[in-house]
Amino acid sequence: MLLPTTILALSSLILASPTRLVTKEPVYRALEQRQSADDYPAYTAYTIDQPIDHFPDNPRYAPHTNATFKQRYFFDSSYYQPGGPVYLYIGGETSGESRFSNLQTGIIQILMEATNGLGVILENRYYGESYPFNTSSTDELAYLTTEQTIADNDYFARHVTFPGIDASLNAPNTPWILYGGSLAGGQTAFSLKTYGNVSLYGGIASSGVIHAVTAYDQWYDPYQKWGPSDGVASINAIIDKFDGLVAAKDTAAIQHFKSLFGLEALTDNRDFAMTIAFPLGGPMNYPTETWQELNWYPAYDHEDIFQFFSNVTNLDAPENITAVDYALANYTNGEPWTNLGNYANYVKQVIVPLCESGDINNSQCFGTQNGSSLLPKDEQEANLLTKKPFMRTSPIRRPVPTSIPRARNKALTKLRSRPVLHLSPESYNQQWCTWAFPDGVYNSIPPTPDLSYYNNYGDLNFSADRLAFIDGNQDVWNDLCYHSTNASRRYSSDLHPEYLIADGGHHWDSYGIRNVLKLKTIDIAGWRVDTGHQGHALKSRDGTNGGDGGEPGLRADGQVPSMPPKTPPVVSFISGGVAGAVEAACTYPFEFAKTRAQLFASSASHSPPPKNPYSIILQVARADGFRALYAGCAALVVGSVLKDSIRFLSFDMIKSAFADAETGTMTPLRNLGAGMTTGVVASLCAVTPSERIKTALVDDAREGGKRYRGSVMHAVAVVWRDGGVRGMYRGLEGTTLKQASATACRMGSYNILKDWEWKRGIEQGTAVNFANGAVAGTLTTYATQPFDVVKTRSQSAKGASAMEAARSIWAEAGVGGFWRGTVMRLSRTVVSGGILFTVYERVAGVLRTVVKE
Repeated sequence: MLLPTTILALSSLILASPTRLVTKEPVYRALEQRQSADDYPAYTAYTIDQPIDHFPDNPRYAPHTNATFKQRYFFDSSYYQPGGPVYLYIGGETSGESRFSNLQTGIIQILMEATNGLGVILENRYYGESYPFNTSSTDELAYLTTEQTIADNDYFARHVTFPGIDASLNAPNTPWILYGGSLAGGQTAFSLKTYGNVSLYGGIASSGVIHAVTAYDQWYDPYQKWGPSDGVASINAIIDKFDGLVAAKDTAAIQHFKSLFGLEALTDNRDFAMTIAFPLGGPMNYPTETWQELNWYPAYDHEDIFQFFSNVTNLDAPENITAVDYALANYTNGEPWTNLGNYANYVKQVIVPLCESGDINNSQCFGTQNGSSLLPKDEQEANLLTKKPFMRTSPIRRPVPTSIPRARNKALTKLRSRPVLHLSPESYNQQWCTWAFPDGVYNSIPPTPDLSYYNNYGDLNFSADRLAFIDGNQDVWNDLCYHSTNASRRYSSDLHPEYLIADGGHHWDSYGIRNVLKLKTIDIAGWRVDTGHQGHALKSRDGTNGGDGGEPGLRADGQVPSMPPKTPPVVSFISGGVAGAVEAACTYPFEFAKTRAQLFASSASHSPPPKNPYSIILQVARADGFRALYAGCAALVVGSVLKDSIRFLSFDMIKSAFADAETGTMTPLRNLGAGMTTGVVASLCAVTPSERIKTALVDDAREGGKRYRGSVMHAVAVVWRDGGVRGMYRGLEGTTLKQASATACRMGSYNILKDWEWKRGIEQGTAVNFANGAVAGTLTTYATQPFDVVKTRSQSAKGASAMEAARSIWAEAGVGGFWRGTVMRLSRTVVSGGILFTVYERVAGVLRTVVKE
C-alpha cells in the first residue's frame, strides 16, 4: 500500500525559522517562538485515549490496529457558564503549547467571553507529544492522514471530559464550534463536511486550505500585485536574465552569477535558486520573515520583506556594490543588471552567514542533494521529521548582521502576474520526501502525492452548513483557499458565511484583540451574540433554514456579512448590452404580436386581432411571411443594447447611492427606488427614441409599410424631419412612467430575490438566475401594463399625446383597455426576464475574470 502523503505535502504550510533585519541591534524571533506559550500563562495538559485507526474496514490502512494513543488537549474555562458552547481550536502542524495565545487573545477569546463558552486546543496526531508510536517509520506514518485527523475531532467532541467542569459537554448535546487557520482551517472545513450532521455544530475556517496542488507559484502573486514596484521590477528583471543564461546552458556565466551571491559552492542550480529566493520565501521553506508574516497586529507584524526590497533598491549603496550591476553585462549585450549588486549583497550578508560551518553545499546549509542526510539517525531525529516533514533545508538560527542600510519604500502597486522566481519542479521537492521516508513493509512513498484524497472533500466548490470561511485577499496562500481567484463568485449568508478581508493576510482574525464591548452583536455559525449587556446573551437560530430571515448578522468587527462583490462599470455596460440584444432577438415575435394588439383600435379599417399571441404570430406569418414578424426588430435590438447597457450600468451605480450609509445593505424599498431612478435614466438616454421608431415601424407595416419602407434608418430620417427632437421623444411621458415602474419592478424584484437567496446560501446558477428573471418579468408585466398601453398608442405612426392616448383607451375599452395585450406581453416577459438576467450573469462572470486578469 502506498503511504497517503497529502497531509505531508500540505504540511509545507511553513513553520520556518525566520530572522529579522534591523539597523541597531540584532533581533531574532522564530515563528515557533512567536507562537509559543512563553509569554502566556500555561494550561495543564490532559490526554484522551484516541484510536490510532478510526477506519478498521478501510483497506487503505491495512494492516489495522485496535490500539489507542494519548492525544493531548488543553482547555480554558475562564468564561464558561452552563449552557455555553465549546470552541475547539484545531492545533494543526505544531505543538499544543504553541497555540496557547489563541485562547487568550483573538477571535476564540472574544467568542468565549461573549458566549460564556469553553475553549479547548486539541494537539494534532503526530505533533507535539501526541505520538501514536514511539518511532516514526514509514509504516507508522500511514495513519497521518486528513481522514484520520478529522475523525480525531469527531471522537474527541463525543468522548472528552473536562476536569473541574461538573457536567458533560460532549457533542451533540453541547454545540461544538471548530476553529482552524491554514492547514487546520482546511481540517475544520472537512470536519464540518463529514461530521456536521453527527457531532459538530459549526466552524470557522480561517485561510483554510481546501484545495491541494503539487506546485504553487501563486505564492508570489501578492508580491507582484502589492509589493514595492521598484524592488519587484528589479528582481523580475534579474531573474529573467538569469533564466536566459540557464536556457542557453552557459555554465561559465551561471557560475559567475552564483559567485556574486557567495554561493558558487552550490553544485545544484535548483539549490541555488531556492537559496536566493529565501528573502521572498516560498511554499517549501525560508529562513527570514516574508509576506506571510506581515500582520495587522503589531506584536506579530514583521517587516523584513520591506527591508529586503528597500535594500535591493538602495540608492545610496557604495560604488563597489553598484559596480556589480555591470558584472554580467557582457552576457546581455552591455545591458546592466539593475540592482543586482544590492540583491547579491543582501544575500551574502543575511542568508549566507546562516551557514555557520561555511560548507555551503552541505545538507546542514543550502545543499539538498545528500539524500542520506535526511534519514533519521535515532528516535529523536525520527520524531523531528514527523513534526516538520521536509519543511526546510536545515534548522539554522542566528541573528542577521546590522551593517545593511534600511531605506523605507512602501509604494504599493499592481504588477503583471507572474512568479518572481522560476523555481524547481515538483520532483526536486518530492525527492526529499522519498529520501526521508524509505519504503516500509506495507507502505511506501508514491511518486507524487495523490491529491484526490484531499480535494474530494469539495475542493473549491466546498460547502458545509454553519461553516464560515474567512480569508485575506493578500494572503500568499489565498489561491488554495475558499476565496481563490480560480473559484466561482462567492456569496455570504447566515447558513454559509464567508468574509474576504480587504488587504488581509494569513488568518489575521486569530490574532490580538480582546475588547469587544464596543460591538453590539456578533454572528457566528448561526449563533447571534448580544455583547452590549453583561449577560452576553447567546441566541440559537434555526440552522436548517438559514436563520431568522432578518438582516444579516454583524461580523466580529461590527460590519454586516460581505455582500456580493461590486461589478466594474465596464462589465455592467457590456454585459447589459449583450443580454439586451440576445433577449430582444429571441423574443421579438411576441413583442410584435403585443404591439399589433395594442394598435388595432386606432384604425377602424381593421378587425380586432386574436387575443392569443401565438394566433397573431401564425396569422402574420401566413399572410406576410416569417420575416414580417421581425418588422422593427432591428430598432428594438439596437435600442435594447443601449437600453440594457445603460440600465445595468446605471442600476449598479445608482444602487450604491441608495444603499444604507452604515451597513451598505439594500432593503426592498431601496432596491425599488434604485430601479425607478434607473428607469428614468434609461428612458431619457435610449428607450424613448428606440421605442418610438420600433412602434412607428410596426404600425406602418400594418398599413403596408409605405411611409417608412420597413427601414430603421428611413424611419429615423422621416421622424426627425417631421418632428425633430420632439418627434423622436414623442411618448416620453408614457415611456418614462413605464420604464421607471418597469425597471423598479424588474431590477428591484430580481435583486430582492437575489438578496433573499444570498442570505440563505442559495447558489446562483443558471436555473436560479432564469427563475428569478421570470418571476421579475411576471411582476413587472402586471404592474406596468397600463403605462405600456399608453406609450404604444402615443408612439403609433399617427401619434398622440399621453393624455390623448389615455382618453382614447378609456373610451374604447374602459379600465380593461389599459391591460390590453397583457397575456401577449407575458408570453415575452416571462421568457425575456429569464434570458436577460441569465445571459447578463454569465457574461458578467466571464468579463469579471478578464477584467481582474
